[in-house]
Amino acid sequence: MLFDPYGFPMFLSPKGGAVFRTLQGDVNGDGVVDVFDLSIVGSAYGYFEGEHGYNADADLNEDGLFDGRDLAMVTINWGKTIL
Repeated sequence: MLFDPYGFPMFLSPKGGAVFRTLQGDVNGDGVVDVFDLSIVGSAYGYFEGEHGYNADADLNEDGLFDGRDLAMVTINWGKTIL
């Protein structure tokens, strides 16, 4: 995995290979970790992969379950921004 100078992960875009960065906990991709991200993760809390209500974007640690570890990623980066 690649990281930018601020420690944010960088990924290759599937649309042309451009590099973009993300902020862990920024579920809605608006560049800031805030109440909107918390709301998305909170509404998925307790769901497993395959269940109705599962949202892959909110499964921040990609373990197939929404739990305190996903919520922690939002709270740890609360208020951080990449803008």
